[in-house]
Formats: sequence, C-alpha cells, structure tokens
Amino acid sequence: MTVNEELVTKITEEIFRRLSAVSSPQKAGQAKIPVSTELLVVGPLEVLPTGVVQALKDNFQITVIDSFDQPDVPGAQLLMTSLGLQPLVRVPYGDEGCTIEGRALLRALLEGRQAVVWDGGIQWRRYQCTAPKLLISGYLASEAALKGAGVRIVSDSAILTALSSPPCCRPSQAGISGETGHRSGPELPAWSGAGQKDLGQAAPAAPCGGGRVLTEAKIKQLCPTGPGVFTLAPGDVLTPLALDYLSASKIVVRKP
Repeated sequence: MTVNEELVTKITEEIFRRLSAVSSPQKAGQAKIPVSTELLVVGPLEVLPTGVVQALKDNFQITVIDSFDQPDVPGAQLLMTSLGLQPLVRVPYGDEGCTIEGRALLRALLEGRQAVVWDGGIQWRRYQCTAPKLLISGYLASEAALKGAGVRIVSDSAILTALSSPPCCRPSQAGISGETGHRSGPELPAWSGAGQKDLGQAAPAAPCGGGRVLTEAKIKQLCPTGPGVFTLAPGDVLTPLALDYLSASKIVVRKP
C-alpha cells in the first residue's frame, strides 16, 4: 500500500468514527458545551448555496455587520463570507486594520467567540492560478496563523457543522502575569516525529522514503497535551482530523 492509498484509507476511517461519535446520543451526566444561536455575518449571504442560507436562517438569529459600528451581541458566533487581503495578513498579528472584516474577526478572537470563514470568500484564492508562488506562500502562512488562533476556514458544506461546534481555542488566563501581559511559566513542550521531546531528534523516514500517515489517534499518543511544538519526520503526512486536534490543542507543527 502506497502512502497516498494509506492516507485515503485512514481519512475514510476517521470520517466514519467522527460521524459515529456525532450521531451517538449524549451520555447521561456528560457536560455539553453550549453553542450560541446568535450569528453575526460579515459579507453577503447570497454567495452561499441556497440550502445553506436557508439552514442558517432556520437555526440562527442572524445579524449582518455592514459598518464599523458593530452590534454588541455577547457570545455571538461570527461567519465571514468574505475575507480581503488586509485582514488576512494583519489580524494574525493583532491588528484589525481599517476594514469591517478585520475589526469583526479580531474582536471575535479576542472575546473567545467562534469565528468561521468560508473558504470561497477568501480574496487571494481567486488569483491562486496566476499569483507568484512567493505571494501564495505568504497568504497560506497567514491562513495557517488564523487557524492557529482558532479561526475555522471551511467549505460551504461544512459551515453548519463548524457553527454547531465549540470554538477551537477557548480563552485562558493561565500564564499571564502582572500588568505587563508577558507569559510566565515553563517553556512549551516539544515533540518530534518519534514522540521525543528533543526537537533535534526527528524520527527517521519509513523505508523507501514513504513516510508515515499520522492519524488523530496516533497524534494524541505522541502529543497528549498542549500547547507545544510537534516536528514532523521526513515524509510524514497528517490527516485532517490530526490537524484539527493539533490546532485545537495549540500545538504548532514544524516541518523537517
């Protein structure tokens, strides 16, 4: 079995496990994290498929943000159907810029609210077939930074699922000291591809340079807690659910 075939198999298995977990009834006494039905929307809704728009209207109280004077709706989730270049590159650095999109997105992140971005509305992607590779690399890095901050970038078919889930990164006061806001406490743990805590000792590649397919279950064994840093071994491939776990656990992925 090639790496690509194994990757497809593992992803399929993860999808069925996730669907099974979602469809299973909640156990008695198990705490459920409430998800707000208040939804702030930045950008036009009509760009989404009709079925998605109708489902949003059926399940959420929608307030459209179309000016800098944004409504104060505590706990409201944020859906962005458009994301320009300026907020994409500035918000990861804590700068809202001078756009409605940037202000809404940064505010949601600072308040620990759910922030979902429709991938079809990300402006730079319209030019991915013509833009220089250097620009594309920069924009992809900005998207990764947003994901690391807790933003969910999803397709139109995954919008409802994302809005029905708790935020990726919930706010925490741990590690903040005094009035300076500097982080305190021990350094972040670091794991290599073999699960070692020495970043310089990455796991060797599999025979024939095939690498390994790292599933969510395997990553949880290697990185049981976060935040931290995980270094891939040469040839390693992460499944989507493994990436979701790393992002939610605030574990940064480093490539060899």
